[in-house]
Amino acid sequence: MKTVLVAGIVVVLLVAVGVGAFLAGSNYGQAQAQNIRAEFFTSRQQAQGGAIQPGQGGGPAMAGMQGQFGRGLIGTVKSVDGNKIQLTQRDGSVVTVTMDSQTQIQKTMAGAAADIKTGENITVLSDQTGSDVTARTIQIRAAGQ
Repeated sequence: MKTVLVAGIVVVLLVAVGVGAFLAGSNYGQAQAQNIRAEFFTSRQQAQGGAIQPGQGGGPAMAGMQGQFGRGLIGTVKSVDGNKIQLTQRDGSVVTVTMDSQTQIQKTMAGAAADIKTGENITVLSDQTGSDVTARTIQIRAAGQ
């Protein structure tokens, strides 16, 4: 009887240690996934010439970009005259932006699931629960990006 009791206690302890290790590993994995995701988006922004400063200019990770190309601006085009753009910023101020031969113009449009094809370069911002990954935003990138 004493042997059965000791064996039962050992089994309960082993199960408790196993559950504890599983939960600790799961929490560690989630933390690692968040860190990797944050590093990815930070490095992507730096590669595009700006390190995002979250919360500046009215939204998380949008305005207030600074990097090797100077600061980022967000606003509404007031006018275009040749290579000059008048940009009305969120605070109402107007900035003149000059385009030159090195200026890259990028256009982003809403897409649909049917736009995603085999071989496309995409960036996915997602939620993860266990092994299930649910896309929240998918950006289809041009070749080489």
